[in-house]
Amino acid sequence: GAGGLGHTLLKQPPLEWDVGAGRNVLWKVAVPLPGFSSPVVWGKRLFLTGGDATVRKVFCFDAESGAILWEKEVATTLDNPLIAGADGHAGYAAATPATDGNYVCAIFATGDLACFDVEGNAVWARNLGRPDNHYGHSSSLILEDGRVFVQFDQNSNSKLYAFEVATGEVAWETGRSVISWASPILAHTGSRSELILANCETVDAYNPQTGEQLWSVACMAGEMGPSPAWADGLVFAANDYARAVGIRATGNNAQVIWEFDEDLPDAASPLATARYLYLPTSYGFLVCLDAKTGEKIWDAEFDYGFEASPISTGEYIYALDKGGTMHIFRPGDTYTSVADIPLGEKSGSTPALVEGRIYIRGEEHLFCIGTGD
Repeated sequence: GAGGLGHTLLKQPPLEWDVGAGRNVLWKVAVPLPGFSSPVVWGKRLFLTGGDATVRKVFCFDAESGAILWEKEVATTLDNPLIAGADGHAGYAAATPATDGNYVCAIFATGDLACFDVEGNAVWARNLGRPDNHYGHSSSLILEDGRVFVQFDQNSNSKLYAFEVATGEVAWETGRSVISWASPILAHTGSRSELILANCETVDAYNPQTGEQLWSVACMAGEMGPSPAWADGLVFAANDYARAVGIRATGNNAQVIWEFDEDLPDAASPLATARYLYLPTSYGFLVCLDAKTGEKIWDAEFDYGFEASPISTGEYIYALDKGGTMHIFRPGDTYTSVADIPLGEKSGSTPALVEGRIYIRGEEHLFCIGTGD
């Protein structure tokens, strides 16, 4: 969803489908290259990345039919594109691209950042340096107000960048100190916008116009994969081997107002609403906390854990597990299941819910779920 917050408030997607029978499956196509990046949809175009040690590409699919409209290779300036850890879990295309309807930007585990227009014409590209990162770069991009924001955390020389999307010029860059695999979020707090990032030690907020750090809270530990969350004036962060926290930021001051240290995520990001915070773990538990107090309200256990992050439509929550089953439930003080629908293949990518359709990247295929209305 917008800002990386996991919400869509547009037309309600289907609550039932059957991939095997083809019911409410508008199309299913093969994905040419592997990756964990999520689909990004704007209008009738869907953008996706994929890559391996040989080639990295940006794909543009027709969102109506699944046909590939164009595919462009993102070449590297590195003498050797083999990346530590990239042949393992994260791979070469874990970071989700970003678009504003005019441009699409993508980053790969080689440190290559590229921008195309939506017709597939190359606009600019640059290499940010081989990431000093033992799992491979996986932080997704944010594109807003003509700038693309890149969280480039690594073992040394970490940076937060803002690039002018039309030219590739650096609008600003800010040094950071600690590695992470999390993605930034952009929260519009009412009085201002804040870029909020988490790493293996802190949760930090920055001014997206200038790169100035607004506040920082030391509250994390471990290897930070889940992104932060924001809702109703509170910031949330959670990581396995650390804790989940609720943070209240007032101006340039922020403090932890609660902590929770039981079942915690290590890959999927938490989902926050005004009332609830959902924590999807990698070992099968989905936990619901009171967002204001951190008190556990309920937990539910599934056969598979989660790498994809849950999405809220307001009335329903969609949570896709690693085995490929979509768990749909109603928000509330008890776990109220609506459906558990298998995809037929594994998935580690967060789906895109757009205008009554669900676009899901499986291990081998890209699916469009919808009624056709």
